[in-house]
Amino acid sequence: MNKADSDRIQELCALIAIEQDRQKFLALVEELNLILASKDERLRKNTPDEQERG
Repeated sequence: MNKADSDRIQELCALIAIEQDRQKFLALVEELNLILASKDERLRKNTPDEQERG
């Protein structure tokens, strides 16, 4: 994960923690989920499957 993603995750978490408007809250959570899903996909591509580990 690059610094920009890491910084944005921290920013989103801080905003999510205090957001009172439901629509804004959901939009922030969706953006956070997209970043985390992208990170998860990168990690899965770089990690061998259990079967390959042997």
